[in-house]
Amino acid sequence: DLTTGQTVWTIPDTEGQNLVAFSPDGNILLTMKTDTSMPMSIGSFFGFGTPSLPRLKQEILVWDLPAKTLRRTRPIKMAEGAGAQVSPDGRWLLREDMTTRNLILSDIDTGKSEQIIVTGLSSMSGMMNSIHFSPDGKVLAFATSDGTAKLIEIPSGRVLTTMKAAAINFSRDGR
Repeated sequence: DLTTGQTVWTIPDTEGQNLVAFSPDGNILLTMKTDTSMPMSIGSFFGFGTPSLPRLKQEILVWDLPAKTLRRTRPIKMAEGAGAQVSPDGRWLLREDMTTRNLILSDIDTGKSEQIIVTGLSSMSGMMNSIHFSPDGKVLAFATSDGTAKLIEIPSGRVLTTMKAAAINFSRDGR
C-alpha cells in the first residue's frame, strides 16, 4: 500500500523471479522465473562420465493481483526478450523475439501467438526504443533506433501509418 507503506501481499516462491510488467489497470502482474539448476548424473558427480550441462528454463508467470493468485504459467524461449507489455484490457501479451526483432502478440490466457508484427529490424542491427498500446488497446505504437515508428492495428497487425520518430507513445485520450 503506497499510502501506508504496509505490505499487502507477497508473491509466493519469489526465488528467481523478476518483475516484467503490470497491466495498465493494475490487475495483472507479469514476472519471469528462471531455473538454472544443474542436473547431476552419478558419473559426473564423481568426475567420470559425461558431465551434465546446466539447464536454463524460463517462464512467464501471470498473476491475478485482486485475487492474489497465479493465473497462468507460460514457458518462453531464450530468443524472446525479458520485457513484455500487457494490453489495457488484459487480453494481449506483447513480447519481442530477440532473434528476428519482430513483435509477438499472444493471447494472455491461452499463450497462443495471434500475430507476428514485422518491425524491419534484424538481430544484428537496430533495437526497439519504445512499445506502447493505445489506451483502448486497439492500436500498438512502436519506435526503433533507426528512427522508424509505426502504428499497428491490434489484433490484425495491419500497419495504420509509418513515420519518422525515435520514440512514440499515446496521450491518455489515445491521440
